[in-house]
Amino acid sequence: AEVSNSFPRNPQKLIVLADLALRVSDSELSLKFTKLILEQDHGSQSGNLLSASAYEVSKKYGQAIPFRMQLVKIDPWNTKNMLEIVRDYVNLKDFPSARVMTERIRKLQPDGDDAKAAAALLKG
Repeated sequence: AEVSNSFPRNPQKLIVLADLALRVSDSELSLKFTKLILEQDHGSQSGNLLSASAYEVSKKYGQAIPFRMQLVKIDPWNTKNMLEIVRDYVNLKDFPSARVMTERIRKLQPDGDDAKAAAALLKG
């Protein structure tokens, strides 16, 4: 699907459309919408989250990580996002990077579910 240049650039509408495209398994179209969102606001939490999710659905974990890392900058306490980074690194078999992020989660929430889940991902 093509995103027309005359298409409205309202970020909220683009977020809804990107999310809808992702829900119907059209990650390519979702990424076209998220690109428009991020062109307007590089720090858009929704734009970064939807971009990461679209790449993860497509099993392009390496391309998802920069968007997830941008989310860490936006919300450094979001251990659920960090857990997804661990999952991405594990899928890429980048265990040293997965361990670093697991440790970051553990420091934020030593007994939290996300810390436990990250440790379990590393154990396989």
